[in-house]
Amino acid sequence: MKKMIVITLFILNLGFICFTSYAVMKKKKLKNLEDTLRKLVEKYMLKEQNQELFEKTVYKFFEKGGKIDQIMYTDKTNLLGMAVLKNNAAMVKILLDIKPLIVKKQEEKVSLLSGEERDLFIVQQVLQDPYKNKEKFVSHANILGMTPLMMLVEKKPTLFALKSQKRMDSASRLKIKEKQPYLDKKEKILQLLVDNGGGLSIGKKDKFGKTALHYASKNGFSGIFEVLLGLLGENKKKLLRIKDKSGKTALNYAQTGLKRKDYLAGDYEYIVEIIKAELQRDKKTGKKRGKKKK
Repeated sequence: MKKMIVITLFILNLGFICFTSYAVMKKKKLKNLEDTLRKLVEKYMLKEQNQELFEKTVYKFFEKGGKIDQIMYTDKTNLLGMAVLKNNAAMVKILLDIKPLIVKKQEEKVSLLSGEERDLFIVQQVLQDPYKNKEKFVSHANILGMTPLMMLVEKKPTLFALKSQKRMDSASRLKIKEKQPYLDKKEKILQLLVDNGGGLSIGKKDKFGKTALHYASKNGFSGIFEVLLGLLGENKKKLLRIKDKSGKTALNYAQTGLKRKDYLAGDYEYIVEIIKAELQRDKKTGKKRGKKKK
C-alpha cells in the first residue's frame, strides 16, 4: 500500500514538473516571439523577405496562444501605434486584419494533416481570437496619452523640414514629387484606422490636452484634418473649440503655421478656411434660430 502511495506521488510530482516545464517553455517562446515582433515593427524595412518574416512571426505568435494587442513597448505604445509612427501602411493592414493571414497559413498547414487532425485543427484555430480586445487595440493610448490616430499626424517628416531650408524654387519642385507618396500612405493608414473603429478616438486628449485635430492642424495635414472633421457629425463645434493645456485650439495652431509661411510644412491656409467656415456656419444657424423665436 505504501509502495503504491509512493509511486502515485512520484507520478503526480513528475506530471507537475512536466506541466510546469511546458508552461515555462511556452511562456519563453511567446516572449521571444514578442521581442521579434517589436523589432520587426520598429526597424521594418520595405523588403519582401521582411514582410514574409513578419507574417510568419505573427502567425507563430497566434498559434502559441498570444494576443497581438497585448504586445507593448516601454512607453506603452502598442504594435499598431509603432507601425503608424513608422508610416507603414502594409504593416498596419496586417495588424488590423490578421484573419486573412491566419487562413492563408492554415491552408498551408492543413494540406499536411489527415482528416480528423485537419478538422480538429480548423476548429481550434477558428475558436481562437488573435486579439484580446480589438477596439481597445485601435484606440490604445501610450504613457503620454497618444492614440494611433494622434501618432498618425503627431509630427512632420524630417526630410521635408530639411528641404524647407533650401531656396524656395528648389523646394517647390520637390514638394509634389517627394511629399505626395508620404501623404498617400498617411491617408491609407487613416482609412484603415477609421474602418476599424479608430475614428471613435478623435475626441480623446493626450497628457498635453491635445486631440488628433490639434496635431493634424499643427502639422498641416489638411486632407486628414478634413476627413476627421467629417467624422464628427454634430460634435464638430465642440471639438474645434477644445483648448489644450497651453490654451490653444486647432484654429490657433493652423493660424501660427500660416504666419510662418512654411508652405512645405502643410496646407495651413485650407485648414484655417474649413475651421472658420464651420464655426461661421454655427453662428449663422444660431442667428436664424434667434429670429424664428422672435
